[in-house]
Amino acid sequence: MTKKFWQLTPAERQALLVDQGFLSVDQAQFWSAQQPLPETVLTGLSENVIGQISLPVGVVPGVVIAGTPRTIPLATEEPSVVAAINHGFKMLDQGRDLTIIANAHALTGQIALQNVSAYAAQELQGNLSRLMAIGYAAHPTLKSHGGRIERITVGAGAGDDSLQLLVTVTPGEAMGANIMNDILEAVAPAAAEVTGGAVLFAVLTNDGRDSVTQVQAALPLANLQTPRQSGRTVGQRIAAIADWAQQDSRRAVTHNKGIMNGVAALALATGNDTRAVNAAAHAYAASSGTYRGLSTWHVQDDTLVGTITLPIPVGTVGGATKVLPSAQQALTLLGRPTVLQLQAIAASVGLAANLAALHALVTDGIQRGHMRLQYGSLAVRVGATAAEIAPLAAQLAAAGRPSEALAQQLLAQLRAKEKYHGHRD
Repeated sequence: MTKKFWQLTPAERQALLVDQGFLSVDQAQFWSAQQPLPETVLTGLSENVIGQISLPVGVVPGVVIAGTPRTIPLATEEPSVVAAINHGFKMLDQGRDLTIIANAHALTGQIALQNVSAYAAQELQGNLSRLMAIGYAAHPTLKSHGGRIERITVGAGAGDDSLQLLVTVTPGEAMGANIMNDILEAVAPAAAEVTGGAVLFAVLTNDGRDSVTQVQAALPLANLQTPRQSGRTVGQRIAAIADWAQQDSRRAVTHNKGIMNGVAALALATGNDTRAVNAAAHAYAASSGTYRGLSTWHVQDDTLVGTITLPIPVGTVGGATKVLPSAQQALTLLGRPTVLQLQAIAASVGLAANLAALHALVTDGIQRGHMRLQYGSLAVRVGATAAEIAPLAAQLAAAGRPSEALAQQLLAQLRAKEKYHGHRD
């Protein structure tokens, strides 16, 4: 009997991905024998370094997004995240039920000016071309890397004698934070000179509304059925709980946390800024003035239609994506996507995670699948070896209400049994 992907050992999964062409032999060797980061890399990434931590990297294989096969790497410590996303993509025909509706990659920065003259806004409007030229001079390679300063606009400030400049940049394949801040800090003094005011701050905003991606799912209701509920019933219940997240912030924040389980895990695996990704998503969820779910679901005839809309400020070059060997390997495993493709993949992962979570909530409940995967974590906590984790987890699942004390007891019994059989052999 052929094993399923999740039943394979890490080495067997690596070998299969090599056979399928998603990994080279050298890349598989990297994942199987990762070395600690050298001190030069550690001290280049952070301060007061005393060591480093490691996280598991799981993959969701066999996904097709916008017609391109992808193996998706996810860095997370939570056992149920990878399994849930895998289940979500299965309900979505491995991603074939997804359509990319909108995708943009840009960011905006703010220059805040105080104590400006009464004619400051008019003076700035007359100097926008000069300010844009100063911005390009601060980053002369921007255009050659596929980026540009899209616009500079004048807006109201936070007081009667203040105003702000909003600078919007498309940063090419980079996330763009450093590019943006370089441009802002060059333009700010010139803007202050024009207005006769003083610069209060010049920095990017992490609200992310210029990097919004929208992905839509349309899957047959039959894909949702369980032994106890029809696909239509499940679909209607998913639509109802998603609508609840549009009206109740308590539900919405948990709804969105489930989405970000997947988005942040992909961002972390690829060396992107998870804090920026999370900040942008939650700000966007509240952009209407009420915090809402980032996805919606509704039943249309025999189809469940879901839409996710969120900013995903990521990059495929620069920063930790270039410095961390694991980030480079993760991007290679993904097939070296462009930044827009990476955003689409991340949004698709978020929608798959969301679908799986809602499906679990309206059918068996969240704990059944979640706890089944937590039993392996409990086995590790009490000292089980790699060979002991699966049998011990199975016994813990059968126990119904496992505890650490019970896990230790069952592990001792398992080892005593193994020792007895060893002596007999």
